[in-house]
Amino acid sequence: MLTKLLDACIGLTQWHNLLWLLATLLCYWLALRLAKWGKQHTLLHPLSLTVLMITALMLVTDTSVMTYRHANSIIDWLLIPATAILAVPIFDQLQYLRRHWQRLLIPIIAGGIIGPLLATAWMAFNGADAALQATMATKSITSPLAMEASKVIGGWPDVAATLVIITGLIGALIGPLLFKIFHLHSETAQGIAYGTAAHVVGTARAFRVSPRAGAMGTVALCVNGILTAIILPILYLWL
Repeated sequence: MLTKLLDACIGLTQWHNLLWLLATLLCYWLALRLAKWGKQHTLLHPLSLTVLMITALMLVTDTSVMTYRHANSIIDWLLIPATAILAVPIFDQLQYLRRHWQRLLIPIIAGGIIGPLLATAWMAFNGADAALQATMATKSITSPLAMEASKVIGGWPDVAATLVIITGLIGALIGPLLFKIFHLHSETAQGIAYGTAAHVVGTARAFRVSPRAGAMGTVALCVNGILTAIILPILYLWL
C-alpha cells in the first residue's frame, strides 16, 4: 500500500500528471458550486458533472483513460482510507443495527440477488455475449470488488468499473424521484436502497438525507459488495 502511495507521489513530479490532478480537483470544485447554485437539483449531481467535464477535457486534449488514471493514482490511493472512514457512521448507529439487523439484512440480500439477475437476464435477452453478461452482474458493487469479481467470472474489469460508475450515478439521480413516486419516507429504507443498488455514489447521496440513511447505505454497500464478490465466482464456477 505504501509502495502505491510512493509511486503516486513520484508521478506527481511530472508536470502533466500534476496538471491532470489539479484539473480533476478544479472540475469537482466547480461541480460542487454548480450543485449548490442549482439547490442540489437531482440532475446537478457533483459526480456526474465532474465526469462530464473531465470527459470533455480528455476528448479535447486527446488523453487516454490509462494516462488519466495514472495521473490521478494518488486519488485512487486515498480511496483506501476514505473507505475505512465509512466505519464511523456505522459505529454511531451500532445500537440501531443490533436491534434491527435481521430486518436490514433481508432487503440487502434480496436486492443483491435480484439486481444482478435482472441485469444479466436483460443482457442475455438482447443477445450479449457471456463476457458482457458476467461484467453486468457486478454493476452494483464498488469498483475494486467489481473489477476483481468480473475478472474471475470471465468479464471485463475496465468495463465493469465503467458500469459501476454509471449505475451509481443513475441510482443517485433517480432515487429521490422513485422515493417520491412510491411515498417511501423511511430514512432507513432509503439508505438501504441507495447502498444496495448504487454502492458508494448512492451512499453519498444517502448522507444528504440524514446520518442514519448514510449509515444504512454504508452497511448495505459493504454487505452487498462482500456477498456478491464471494457468491458470484462460486455460482459461475458451479454453472
